[in-house]
Amino acid sequence: MEYKEYKGIYDGLRRADDVERYISEGYDRRMIETLYTQKVNRTVKKRYHIVKNRAPKLLNDWKRGMGFCDIAERNEFPPVLTA
Repeated sequence: MEYKEYKGIYDGLRRADDVERYISEGYDRRMIETLYTQKVNRTVKKRYHIVKNRAPKLLNDWKRGMGFCDIAERNEFPPVLTA
């Protein structure tokens, strides 16, 4: 696989739904899942402190009835780690 193709796949993996899309295009499941996992891992490491500093605001959003998935999506952070 050439770097240009790899970079296109990596950049295209923004949500979990994108994994199935690439698999349906004929890419190997393990490769796509690994790339997605690595991307999520890197993103969490970069954004952790940003999200942590917003914790009081996120708590207020949750107390006002906003769901974890909505809060997570708005902050570009996994819902389980947001909770």
